[in-house]
Amino acid sequence: DASRYDGIELDVCYEGDAEKEDFNVHLKNSNCLRQFSSYRATFELTQGKWTTVQIPWSKFDGYGWGAVENVLDPSNLRRIGVVAIGKAMD
Repeated sequence: DASRYDGIELDVCYEGDAEKEDFNVHLKNSNCLRQFSSYRATFELTQGKWTTVQIPWSKFDGYGWGAVENVLDPSNLRRIGVVAIGKAMD
């Protein structure tokens, strides 16, 4: 149950070819009915710099069956994933 928190906080570092890159955080809870259903938020990182990213629950949008129809309820989170799509990243 993560409802007592305002959102998530991550300490992350990006090492890649571009000066800046976008990443996503995907959350899953019991509303996410399909494999690709999730609640998603995007953040940007600067290459080679450790950054603390804070994302409030209100910034997560639903994608896919179950998540689109329901506002994120952090009281039943099941998974958190940091996602970089489209190219190799370290």
